[in-house]
Amino acid sequence: MLLQPPVLALLLMSALEVAIALAVIPFAVSIVRHWDLGDASERQVRLERRTRLVSTLVAFAMGLQILTLPVLVFTADRLAAQLSGAMCAVGTLNANAYGFAALSAQMVAFFAAVAWLALDAMDVSVPTYPLTRIKYVAALVLAPLLALAAGLPVAFFAMLEPSVITSCCARVFASDAPSVSGALAAWPAGPAMIAFYVSLAAAVMFSLHVATGRRGRASAALAGGAGLVAFASVIAGVVSFLAPAVYDDVLHHCPFCFLKAEYHHQGYLIYVPLFVATANSTWLLCASLAARVPALEDVLPRSQRRWAAVAAAGFMLVALISSIMLARSHVTFQ
Repeated sequence: MLLQPPVLALLLMSALEVAIALAVIPFAVSIVRHWDLGDASERQVRLERRTRLVSTLVAFAMGLQILTLPVLVFTADRLAAQLSGAMCAVGTLNANAYGFAALSAQMVAFFAAVAWLALDAMDVSVPTYPLTRIKYVAALVLAPLLALAAGLPVAFFAMLEPSVITSCCARVFASDAPSVSGALAAWPAGPAMIAFYVSLAAAVMFSLHVATGRRGRASAALAGGAGLVAFASVIAGVVSFLAPAVYDDVLHHCPFCFLKAEYHHQGYLIYVPLFVATANSTWLLCASLAARVPALEDVLPRSQRRWAAVAAAGFMLVALISSIMLARSHVTFQ
């Protein structure tokens, strides 16, 4: 399976991320140990000259990491046709022990990369680069995570055997399955809908509060936290009631199948604005932590308003599209 074109593309992206992360480690250590804008030494001047280039390389690696998650899902979905028992990406990922571990690692790495990009954006917005040491500490912390997120797909695809019969999504997301997926599938639609819409409403409300000019660390933190809660509620709601509504089948809870052409790729209408909105909520959380830095007081509010506006728009879009899907469905939930 390693020689499949989408697999090779995924592994190449991951290898490039890890190569950049490892190459940056010596420079990051130097920044953490020696960075001091009040120092006019030759070493400090050299660090200042190199930091923008290195930051650009790290930002490129983080951007690749963000792209790796959808590429992994797309690749798993494409390979499902070659595996016995697989109907979509779930069957592929369930074919060995590394599949869902790789997906989980990519999810964590996705939001970690988003957070690092927020730190970098805030840092370069001020001539004194007040977050330089912090963002390079974060880069050192993220290096092992990127390596893990890159290594697990290698293990997964290397051990993927077409002859092995895997479980389809109907079994993985069955309401009686003894797993988290089974628990979400068994969650009654009524409570799931309440959590779904209440969390989205809260995320929109708090984000609009920041977008309309409300300052303060607390406002940004509430908006960011509400966005992360909304993300979890939407994923749970997709499994509980939204996917069955799209499929017109109360027993089909798979959150991946409605990415397929036979369902007109409707899943992208939910996941793209959801991930964009949640990424901006993550940036708001980072901004709430960075707000205590005096140098950022003048530039941070403008960035917060922009991030909050995008988050609010994304969550509103998720709510609107989900409501349209439910209205068009022939399924009646008890």
